[in-house]
Amino acid sequence: MTSLGFYVAKSKCQNVESKELILKQYVSDVVDFSSQYGSDFSISYTAANIIGKPNIYPNYGDFTKAFITRTYGPWWSICPSASQCFLSPLPKGRYVQSQDFIEIQFEEKVSPLRIDIYETYNPGSVVRISAFDASEVKWHELWSGPPQFVKSKARLFSPKISNANFLTNHLFVEFYHKHLSYYSEIDAILLVGTKTDVFSGFTCGREPKVDDVLTSFDLWTLQSSVQASESLLRGNGYFDLLPTEVLHLIFSYLDLISLCKAARVSRLFKKHFYDPVLFSELDLQPYWDKVTIVTLQGLENRCLSLQRLNLSWCGGEGRLTPSSFVQFVNKCGQKLTFLKVSNCSFFE
Repeated sequence: MTSLGFYVAKSKCQNVESKELILKQYVSDVVDFSSQYGSDFSISYTAANIIGKPNIYPNYGDFTKAFITRTYGPWWSICPSASQCFLSPLPKGRYVQSQDFIEIQFEEKVSPLRIDIYETYNPGSVVRISAFDASEVKWHELWSGPPQFVKSKARLFSPKISNANFLTNHLFVEFYHKHLSYYSEIDAILLVGTKTDVFSGFTCGREPKVDDVLTSFDLWTLQSSVQASESLLRGNGYFDLLPTEVLHLIFSYLDLISLCKAARVSRLFKKHFYDPVLFSELDLQPYWDKVTIVTLQGLENRCLSLQRLNLSWCGGEGRLTPSSFVQFVNKCGQKLTFLKVSNCSFFE
């Protein structure tokens, strides 16, 4: 599953030229997936078909040896049995709400240089790729983009990735296929990356970025005593003149992370951003890579009027536990009428 190569480049950890080892790996294991067209007892159209080298590409068409999710087009969301959609704003930088995912592993941990996705039928459904950093127990987004309309031919999709200066062998690929007229099929995924400097034998660590330092605090929690500046506490400008209903309408356009950030601005903002009216619906699926036990604890006091909750895809790698979920529902679930927990591993 793994092939090797060498190239000469300046080391990430020393300002010298060094020869680094390139590893090219295909998927060795499927950790989880949201759906597959084939059954668990079949080898046709199942998630396991993504393991190993491509056996369809560059051919194009409907092949049983590919990985296929269950949905395409808008019918899945408009059929009578479909659950009502959440209308929450998407996180910054997202184009659509992902419909499906596949979580995969490779044999060796590498610092990713390139990810190749072999799309062999109706390409254009991949919208986001994340990688797991075990040293920080944290997911990092490597790429996100809008769904694409692509000509009917096999495609080797290699998006330009970023934030990849850490070692990983664990990827999470998200799909969106409402715009497609038929099923999308994936043949294989190739991870290309570097691991160590061959001469010195060291492993390059992840250098801290400005963004990491600025967001090192937990955005989800907010202590009851907000430490706002004296100037903010004296007055709130024209915000004091606006009715509560108007403020809530304005704030409804903010995504969840922006709401949590804005609550730190002033006491007035904190008062409104803790109003249960803003949290009658809580869609945490787009934040699956950020939701932890601390997240639920930080949201408890805001969700006392919670009616609809989507926790799908959340809780992997031990970030949520059954007891943390029970504690949250006991406090915030008295008015709950809708609960979605697809692919929540902490229930297993």
